[in-house]
Amino acid sequence: MQRRPNASVFVDRGTHLARLARRFSRKFRLDLSGLRVLTEAATGPFSVTAPLAALAGGTVFAVARPNRYGSAEKSARQVRAVARRLGVSHRIQIVRNSFQAPLHTIDLVTNSGNVRPIDRSFLSQLHPKAVVSLMVEPWELRRQDVNVRAARRFGIALAGPNERGSKVDVFRYLIPLVQRIARKNKLRFRHRNVLLVSSPEFRPYLIQAVKTLGGTPITRPQKADVVILATGPNIKTSRTFLSKCSNGTPVIQLWGDVDAGRLRHLRWLPKEPPVKGHMGYLLSDLGPEPAVRLIAGGLKVGEILARTRGKGYSVRKSVARAVRSSFALPAGR
Repeated sequence: MQRRPNASVFVDRGTHLARLARRFSRKFRLDLSGLRVLTEAATGPFSVTAPLAALAGGTVFAVARPNRYGSAEKSARQVRAVARRLGVSHRIQIVRNSFQAPLHTIDLVTNSGNVRPIDRSFLSQLHPKAVVSLMVEPWELRRQDVNVRAARRFGIALAGPNERGSKVDVFRYLIPLVQRIARKNKLRFRHRNVLLVSSPEFRPYLIQAVKTLGGTPITRPQKADVVILATGPNIKTSRTFLSKCSNGTPVIQLWGDVDAGRLRHLRWLPKEPPVKGHMGYLLSDLGPEPAVRLIAGGLKVGEILARTRGKGYSVRKSVARAVRSSFALPAGR
């Protein structure tokens, strides 16, 4: 009998995800006991989110719905596989959308794909001391994902993980990610000029990656042998600027919206353009560790916000405490 190839693959992956969940739960001293958490049921490395929250003691409602990564059934199946390995299946309830969860009792909401959008209607149903973990640095937040203004109006604390800080520290994975992309696409960096079109948050890591590969970071498109685009979700890159690059120049589209259809003289990587506002390459391309580390960091931010709000801290003081812990960054908008 022919065996479905994906079945055995995820058995091994689920075991590895469970090990990573235990590792980062201990490392970050994650404690969600007594908290009710609304997050997603997802696939791949992100299937660990709900089981990790449950492992930390939370009562978890996980939204499983179809998306471009798979069906609701696939998401629920993979979440349950990780949860079984962690012995926390009894702490997770799968729901089909966010409004099937008892929103008025939820303490912590994660800004995860299947939970979004976290809009005014959603926020209005949360209790006054509920909190939202953005699960990304606040500048990375896509405007349509979370209504930050409404959250503030309702007195809901929100913050995102400090991905560059010493605690969460996932930006360091950008260096091996660029190396992997270069190797996979047979790009030569040694003695080559590499144009960095990036946000200031990405720039120091990209400079280090380019220098590690033997390249020279530059700022003039006319001299570029390779381009790395990493501006984030809310900045549109100038087509005129990139049009100055020579024919056939490879462009690594890590993250940044651009009208590639009008720049066909360039070699775009990946070949399949990313969805607007999304990354072209993910840290999870390196394996599940960066994703699980970031998820654990995002849950830790939620833990600190929820604990302090539960003790009567104001929203401002709650966010300040999370920031002082080095786990969090405040939402700027």
